Amino acid sequence: MSLIKCPECGKKISDKSPVCIHCGFPMENMVVENVEVTEEIATDRAKSETAKKVITKAKLKKIAMIVSCVVGATTIVAILLLSLVIKPAYKEATVVYDNAVTIYNGTIAKYEAKSAQIAAENEKLTAAIEELQSIVSSGEKPYDLDVILAANTVISEGKVALVDIPKWSSKDIKAAEDYNVFQSSIMRKDAESVKIYVAELADIIESMQVPDYTATIEIVNKGREALEFSIKQMKQVTCPSESFVLERVDNIREQAGITDVIALTEDSDPENYIGKAGWYTAKIVFRHRDVEHYGLENGLLSLNEVGNPAGGCIEVYRTEEDARRRADDLKSQEGTVRSPGARVVCGTMVIRVSDDLKTSYQQELLALIVNEMLRVEPSE
Repeated sequence: MSLIKCPECGKKISDKSPVCIHCGFPMENMVVENVEVTEEIATDRAKSETAKKVITKAKLKKIAMIVSCVVGATTIVAILLLSLVIKPAYKEATVVYDNAVTIYNGTIAKYEAKSAQIAAENEKLTAAIEELQSIVSSGEKPYDLDVILAANTVISEGKVALVDIPKWSSKDIKAAEDYNVFQSSIMRKDAESVKIYVAELADIIESMQVPDYTATIEIVNKGREALEFSIKQMKQVTCPSESFVLERVDNIREQAGITDVIALTEDSDPENYIGKAGWYTAKIVFRHRDVEHYGLENGLLSLNEVGNPAGGCIEVYRTEEDARRRADDLKSQEGTVRSPGARVVCGTMVIRVSDDLKTSYQQELLALIVNEMLRVEPSE
């Protein structure tokens, strides 16, 4: 059921009603007319819709053609732009970037080569320093303690002389292939950054000087040789054997004016100190040509009985402390009737000369004996 208007009063009523319920106007004829009108209207609407559809399809086809033309034109423009502008710009940017990277890589190679040269020279000096340091740290005692101080000074100066290699942090440089065709401007910008890196690294390379450590290494090696030599000397005069002392005295016998030499034994030691704790383990007594001794010349006393006054003696102790204690004890006897003469501690030996020798010559004779005791054989 649908509603229609009453032609009389204009109000809406059911199309099934025979009369208008508002004004009583008869509606039978109107229903038929309305139906016809409605059918006409429906037909007109259908025609209108069909016409609209025809018009819409035409418009759509026209729009599609326009869009197609626009897309085609845009594509052509894009292809032309890509071919004539973008690709050439990319190619040019690639050349610029590749050149910058090539120079950068060459500069890096120069830096690494110079760094390697400095490192090689540093390694030579470091090896010499470490060799000397290992001897110093071994705890082996040299005869001359000053060589330890000298060695430490040389080590410190050698370390200061070492040249530091300037640090350079490698940059994250892309390959040209990592950029797409639309990144020409980015590539050019990165090329400028690479050029800046090159300039910075070139300044660093310019400041890098390959050192010549020849003189420094020679000083370090001389310090090592002096220390090794002094250690050998100390070993040589630390608890030396009786045969060693006798041999060394015999080597300078003529030069030193020594006429006779004997080694005391426990039986021939008049003081009976040989082998006792804190005393000498061996004692060598010698006679000097410049000493006149009545008892010896007349056969009243033997050389072992006269001892040091006959020319001198060498007492060998177990430790350096025992030797120094003995030297201090002898010093306390100076100016007495038992004047011990000049003396010197050499390692664990106390080397003595007769007080009957001229004072100036006593020191000369002591130096001669000490030098022979400290003389290191080339093969040792």
